Amino acid sequence: MLYDKYRNVYYRFACPNTTVDNNDSYLEIIRSGKKQFSILILDYNFNIIGETLFPEYTYVPTVHFINEDGLYISCSHFKNPNYNDDWLKFQRFELVEE
Repeated sequence: MLYDKYRNVYYRFACPNTTVDNNDSYLEIIRSGKKQFSILILDYNFNIIGETLFPEYTYVPTVHFINEDGLYISCSHFKNPNYNDDWLKFQRFELVEE
């Protein structure tokens, strides 16, 4: 669980059950943070206020940081079509009320 002091919320990363193709390297997928994950957003009383399911093989949930302008998650998953071994890329996510 991560605390976001700028927005006074917690982020909980969770990995749903998924299946992996037998031709894939299980070890590489685990090192890259699994096939798919979601983030539960909790308020200061730990009430769930939102959840986001991320696309398969796109982001690395174990490589992230929180900054004043949002939550940054690495999009350098080795199975991401835009993956480049020479770059560590991040995408910023903002918490917005609907």
